[in-house]
Amino acid sequence: MERGDSRALLARYRFCPWRERFHVALRCRMMNLWPLEIEVPREGRVADLGSGQGLVAVALAAAAPGREVAGIEREARKVEAARRAGEGLGNLSFRQGDLLALGEREGSLDAALLVDVLYLWPAEAKRRILANARRALRTGGLLLVHEVVTTPAWKYGVALLQEWVALNVLRTTTSREIHYATREENESLLRACGFEVETVPFHRGKPYAHCLFRCRKT
Repeated sequence: MERGDSRALLARYRFCPWRERFHVALRCRMMNLWPLEIEVPREGRVADLGSGQGLVAVALAAAAPGREVAGIEREARKVEAARRAGEGLGNLSFRQGDLLALGEREGSLDAALLVDVLYLWPAEAKRRILANARRALRTGGLLLVHEVVTTPAWKYGVALLQEWVALNVLRTTTSREIHYATREENESLLRACGFEVETVPFHRGKPYAHCLFRCRKT
């Protein structure tokens, strides 16, 4: 699968029930997936933390064979879907795991991603997840945090609507807690957790108020 080939990526999910297929396709089309993929080093150990059905991890592994990509997800059914979607990619693995007790060895990762994950957790849990990610990264390692922020207001409203649909119509998520934060609150949290932070508005041409926070372990 070539970089940017969303059709080939989504074809890997043909086995899923329609609700799951719709959810994965919506994520693929609404987020800037391929610009995000370009941000990740093309070689080294990469962890997709909170990998869900594996969309981002599969794209990362398929686009660069030099990456050793591991997806970590707490819901067993999503791990199974991700494994099936990633079949045939020798540089990709998935496991069930708790981000609050991340089992990766200290300094073992070159890069890690938290893609639309932190907003599902309250403040103290966010700090624990970020501390675990920082511990697992080597010095100078890259953490990419992709989050919806609260401006522009109309795009934030679209994100809230999508969350309601995912919970009440598609039933592809079970989390009833939503903890969106402003751009400034995210930056402050990441710096407090020991990262250098560069923020990139990441929603041009998309209806969600996404920001990408490029973080380096200091």
